[in-house]
Amino acid sequence: MKKTISLRIDEDDLKELEHEGSNHLITTNQLVNQIIHNYLAWERHVRKLKFIPISDELIIKFLESYSDEQQNISKIAYSTLKDITLQAFKTFDFNSFLITLKAYCFECGFHVDDKTEGNIQHIVINHNLNIKFSHIVKQIFELAFKEFNISHSCDQTPNTVLINRNITQ
Repeated sequence: MKKTISLRIDEDDLKELEHEGSNHLITTNQLVNQIIHNYLAWERHVRKLKFIPISDELIIKFLESYSDEQQNISKIAYSTLKDITLQAFKTFDFNSFLITLKAYCFECGFHVDDKTEGNIQHIVINHNLNIKFSHIVKQIFELAFKEFNISHSCDQTPNTVLINRNITQ
């Protein structure tokens, strides 16, 4: 349910919001709602966990130097996502995990496509990193599916991870 409110906002900030909305072919109202949602779903929680921004180039270089450590990285990433999810939702189930992961992907500039056909949910995550990153994302999902005992299949390419899960479970 939506509620209409009135806010005071700096004129220069409003002009920037209007310009940004126009560039993304959305209204200023839609953009402000996205910003508020993003803050509530992600930003207020990651600040508590002391996240730091890292460039794509640095992540790629970091991943190039790793080999068998990916499983440990996946476990750490899953644990961190679990912490964020618990802080945000006060519960941890697959849906809250997925909302948190999608918010993370959005913050990183990754595209997430989430569609359901019949009883199968298809989640496609596109990124611009490398196959090692795709493998880590796939392993994070594998950990979630194991914890929640969910039937699934996963596939990956250097820039894409495809997840299919049965939503009747």
